[in-house]
Amino acid sequence: AETAPGAICSFLQRPDGSCCFPYCNATIQQIFPFPPETLSRDASGIFELIHPQDVGGVRATIDDSARNLTTWTCEFRVNHPERGVIWIEGRSVPQRQLDGSVLWHGILQDVTVRHQAEEQIKGGEARLSAIIHSALSGVITVDEQQNVILFNPAAEQMFGCTEAEALGRPMDQFIPPRYRTAHQNHIRKFGSAEIAGRKMGQREGIFGLRRNGEEIPVEASISYVEFGGKKMFTVILRDVTEEKRAEEELKQQASLLDLAPGMVRDM
Repeated sequence: AETAPGAICSFLQRPDGSCCFPYCNATIQQIFPFPPETLSRDASGIFELIHPQDVGGVRATIDDSARNLTTWTCEFRVNHPERGVIWIEGRSVPQRQLDGSVLWHGILQDVTVRHQAEEQIKGGEARLSAIIHSALSGVITVDEQQNVILFNPAAEQMFGCTEAEALGRPMDQFIPPRYRTAHQNHIRKFGSAEIAGRKMGQREGIFGLRRNGEEIPVEASISYVEFGGKKMFTVILRDVTEEKRAEEELKQQASLLDLAPGMVRDM
């Protein structure tokens, strides 16, 4: 117990509500800066160090465990005078004593590093989500069965379909029927290739299918990642309808310019 990475301890709650730690190893001081001999007599001071937003929940879980003799589990913050705010995870098993007290045997562990890592991950996910949802290009992610698992607002506007309507449904609904077989074969080959991303331009005749049945020319790039042994494919799409229209207009103007010298000669 003295060499354990966590605080091994016994916590006693008396019938009058007072409490103490009949036993705790030296690690307890890394969580609650009180000498073990002090805590063995009175542990009420620990509640003054528990974060104000968490202390009510800690007391409630202790009372519930004491009343029902169920395992006590709780995560809470401690305002340590030297270390600042730290996160503690606790787990212990209660026993009813003859005098009506409840004695828990368990462990308290510092999980601050884990919480910091989780917050960084959440922050990264939030930033990524903000980028995806504010992107001007359509972003669609599908699973290995090519069912949609992400559909951003730009994709909603592009295809005339809401995210709720798209999620869980096949990607085929956004591909003209004559291209679906080729698309499925392409995804299978792409997933088995060594490359992780590929651009598909409008020159390859890439078209999307709007909900109203209208076909639109698109420029697309595709990439995939493996997560938990499964592949997820993400397609970034750009509607190039206006560019195609401008190209056609330029071609028509060029054709007229080619005809102009002959027209002058004829005149």
